[in-house]
Amino acid sequence: MSSLPDTPDLPARPDPTRRFALAGAGFLAVVVAIYLAFVTTEAGQRIENAALHASSLRADSVRADSLAYLNQVSIVTFVAAMTAVALVGLLRRRAGLGVLAVGVMGSAALVAQASKVVLPRPELLEGPAWLLRNSFPSGTATVAASIGIAALMVVPDRLRWLTLVAAAALAAVIGQATQVTGWHRASDVLGGVALAAAFGCAGLLALARIGYVQPSAIGRVHPRVFSALMIVVAGSIALGIFLVAALLVFPLLRTPGDADSVFLHTASNLVTFGLSTVVIAAFAWVIQPYTLGTSGAPTVGDADDSAAIPFRELDDATVDPE
Repeated sequence: MSSLPDTPDLPARPDPTRRFALAGAGFLAVVVAIYLAFVTTEAGQRIENAALHASSLRADSVRADSLAYLNQVSIVTFVAAMTAVALVGLLRRRAGLGVLAVGVMGSAALVAQASKVVLPRPELLEGPAWLLRNSFPSGTATVAASIGIAALMVVPDRLRWLTLVAAAALAAVIGQATQVTGWHRASDVLGGVALAAAFGCAGLLALARIGYVQPSAIGRVHPRVFSALMIVVAGSIALGIFLVAALLVFPLLRTPGDADSVFLHTASNLVTFGLSTVVIAAFAWVIQPYTLGTSGAPTVGDADDSAAIPFRELDDATVDPE
């Protein structure tokens, strides 16, 4: 009687510790690179100050609309968001995860505010004080991004795709609004969003170190969601680059006075909108293979019963990539 060939063992998914550490280092490197390129160099300051100057040329109605968005990001709403995140963790019987996510939010916001005081902004240019002030990174952008990052951490795996769309929209819209009102430069916004993602990865790393990260069969965001977001990103960034290219190719567009600032301001808004979305999508991609806040087999009644598969059982289990 012939025997069937041995079935090869399924490769075990790698421990998430290295994945989270590399992602966190990458996000932090983005923060440092943006700071060095746009805050500490004369060319970076000149470009961004020219764009920031154009915010004063915006119509009052446009600035008022953006200010209305920013008024929604307050201490009260931030505390409410923290409470909601903690409550979701509690309802999912993962109170520790909720507390950790709240810690990520608070730490990112505090460090963003402290950084504006600690990080120097060399006086490389002359101009009015409001135009030369130190504003890196944006606390408002950090808060908005950290809300989305924390939400991605605590929601049930099957809802990550919806949370990703909402988180990306929140970070992108608030970041764009801070520029329209003249509160912040593009580098401030991107630095704040990347800083929030870096703190999110630090929280993930802490979870992985204590064994509260497990593979998930349903945590992956459908590729179509990522594709849709990337289409929006590509369109936004491409239009921003086109405006800058047109300004360089056709010098007449720089007249009348301040026209170049308006072009730069619009371009920076578009590029920042796209890149903020990229950062949030990248964080979602980092966590999607895993379910967070559980160690080993899920308990009976857990909302993600079918999602978690202990690492020690991976040799005998098949994880659906979708």
